[in-house]
Amino acid sequence: MTSVFETYPELKRLHDWAADRSLSVTIEATDADRISVDARILKIESPGKPAIKLTVFDEYNDARQDNLLLCLCLIAMEFGELGDAADARSWARANSLDERSDQIDDAHLAGVSARAAFVETYGKIPDTISDYDWSLNAGAAQALRAATTRR
Repeated sequence: MTSVFETYPELKRLHDWAADRSLSVTIEATDADRISVDARILKIESPGKPAIKLTVFDEYNDARQDNLLLCLCLIAMEFGELGDAADARSWARANSLDERSDQIDDAHLAGVSARAAFVETYGKIPDTISDYDWSLNAGAAQALRAATTRR
């Protein structure tokens, strides 16, 4: 039987990257009045490092406690959205949020701060799954969604 890492070496690269940093991700409950029903709070930790909390938008309910690599892909996608956005309003539009909400500025700032802290502490998450595969649930994305990969 072929392992997911043999079929998709990019997932092995992500796994090794996370293992080198002893990363773990915990899914925390969100408040009922959050800016989006799809919001999930992920807490990223590593021994001896401060915890980093990030809100990700998980339309397909991909965030699973038993799948570290899938959570890291959600984090990387949110970091990409934060990096691409010119401001809080454009970030809100990219995430299908109400850009007029009073919470948008604070949510955007929290995400930008979490991204900066993460990159400073751990570096950039390896780019492993194409937008095409992610959108179509094909290739490595499909394999990752089907797997339990947490160490």
